[in-house]
Amino acid sequence: MQSPLGAKIPDPETGRPAPEDSFRMAELVGRYAARHVMESQKKARAERIDTIEYREKLVHFPVSNPLFLMASKIGLFSGRKPMKNGGTESPVGYLRFSRGRRAVVEAALVPGELYPELSVGGAVCDPNADLPDAPVEKPLKKMLSAPYRMLFGLANDEIGYILPKCQWDEKPPYTFGATKRWYGEVNSTGPEAAPLLAAAFEERAAAFARSGHPREILTVDNHADGVYVYLKLRELGSPRAEQVRQLLAANGGNRSGIAIAAIDHAGNVHPDQFTLNHTLGNIRQQPFSQIWSSDEHPILRGLRNRKSLLKGRCAQCQWLDLCNGNFRARAEAAFGDFWAHDPACYLTDEEI
Repeated sequence: MQSPLGAKIPDPETGRPAPEDSFRMAELVGRYAARHVMESQKKARAERIDTIEYREKLVHFPVSNPLFLMASKIGLFSGRKPMKNGGTESPVGYLRFSRGRRAVVEAALVPGELYPELSVGGAVCDPNADLPDAPVEKPLKKMLSAPYRMLFGLANDEIGYILPKCQWDEKPPYTFGATKRWYGEVNSTGPEAAPLLAAAFEERAAAFARSGHPREILTVDNHADGVYVYLKLRELGSPRAEQVRQLLAANGGNRSGIAIAAIDHAGNVHPDQFTLNHTLGNIRQQPFSQIWSSDEHPILRGLRNRKSLLKGRCAQCQWLDLCNGNFRARAEAAFGDFWAHDPACYLTDEEI
């Protein structure tokens, strides 16, 4: 189980989220994890594997943490070479289990303790951070395509915490309302660890793809992925780049409230399955066709003509015709504003 920073753990006894960093929150996380493990065991089936392949890249991680540098100098980091040239070297690994030409399991091997949003996405950049405008790293699991995707931290090494560069925060005012310096920064090599890790892993995964094994990639609800693929193909000079752009334009990007709707068990109609906090009507009281064709609800009306309503990076983006403002539920969850920019967009300011 992994969740981005600030995720709430519901407490069934109170009907409210468990208090942050409480024993109750830890208990609930443990119970939820155990329940999922038991459910997975019941559904488990044997997979035949005939190939195991591993690739790694040795990465030089700059070390700006004065405590790490001092500890290395006086020999506290036993078992590893002293840090030289202001940095340390650690391997970033890619592991694949296959049956024939089909990948069954893929895994990222990370030499430290990775913040969850670098694995599954959802990084939120706080303006109080030291580097709030730093590009958001592409989540490692989005670089994988097998049915079973895993991430192993503390793999072959321990270089400390690895956190999104845009969240790096050593100086007040601190991010997310904190009153003191965050624990992660105290125990990290520095802000460059995450972008270097993401780039190295993407390079390893891409090298495997070039080796001749076919890959199928399914992306859901992050339309920045399509733009990223187009830009990467264009950068490589691929003749398919323009074809990809045309397909993305024909798709139109996010279709919540346009070609996607969700009807819950009570008959309530929502713009999509992730926006259940906005109800457009109820099919037990009114035909769906009337609800869906009406322009009375401001959210539904806005989703169908959203470009003038979008804010921040989305409002300035040149790829709106391809992604259509990405995913509104994430924007509202992160900023409390349905029309704010999608925090999961990892394209740089130069790319948009």
